[in-house]
Amino acid sequence: MKHTREFIEKLVRNELHELPEAIQTETIEKLMKYNNPGLSTKKIRKVLKRIKTEYEESQVEAGDAVGVIAAQSLGEPSTQMILRTFHYAGVSFGHTTGGLQRVQEIINATWNIKYPRMRIVLDGSRNPDVVLKEIQEVRGIKLAQYNQDEGVIYTEGSNLREVLKIKGVDAKRTTTNNIREIEQILGIEAARQSIIEQLYDIYQSEGLNVDIRHVMLIADMMTKDGEVKSLSRIGVMKNKSSVIMRMAFEETMNVLLYAAIQGMVDELRGVNENIVAGVPINQGTGSRDIRLRFKNSQ
Repeated sequence: MKHTREFIEKLVRNELHELPEAIQTETIEKLMKYNNPGLSTKKIRKVLKRIKTEYEESQVEAGDAVGVIAAQSLGEPSTQMILRTFHYAGVSFGHTTGGLQRVQEIINATWNIKYPRMRIVLDGSRNPDVVLKEIQEVRGIKLAQYNQDEGVIYTEGSNLREVLKIKGVDAKRTTTNNIREIEQILGIEAARQSIIEQLYDIYQSEGLNVDIRHVMLIADMMTKDGEVKSLSRIGVMKNKSSVIMRMAFEETMNVLLYAAIQGMVDELRGVNENIVAGVPINQGTGSRDIRLRFKNSQ
């Protein structure tokens, strides 16, 4: 018995939901091409597991210093980023404030951002003017304008929780640039996606090309513990096991004093720790897990 397309698509979406959309779509088409009575559900699951494994193993080569590369990828163009003063031009304004200031707000996981904005998509069930009037009355919304061409309301100020309650608002596509607000209302996965989209959009809008995988790595680091944490000593660095790593970041003497009192040991597993200690890093050709075996030339 052949499987229906709906069954195969649902199976692929569930098993490969972490993989790119293009891979999921290609997998569905290939399974449909070879869909026959001999293709059991067990075989399909086995194929999907193999695809997921192959993808995960091909993302990066063993020993690559992905953190350092990502830092360089984003740090170098950040020095070229033009600091722009955001202003209103006529009656239109954007959803995301660009520039280095906004990048700093995102990576510092700032609660009260300087320019909160919302992009409110309408579902067409109500008159846009009526919806606009209700949104203008929401606490925290200072200015709201309707873009007829896009069917979208842009706001200065943000209150995602209350806006989503308004009839006529498409809750699935409405968003805010306040990542902390997204985290509280929509959850950590939505916050992670917002970090990726906003950071990438800022660099692109400034004409700076960065690899989105490096942006994703930053978002993963900021959200891996189930909450949004800043890239600072009170955020992701706070729980670093390496004493030298924390010492090299901020508050050198306090970190060293506490580590000495507690009798802590640093095993020098990371890049920063090895650089400080003056020994080869455990990455790339310095990886102690890599063994090279040469074939006999004869």
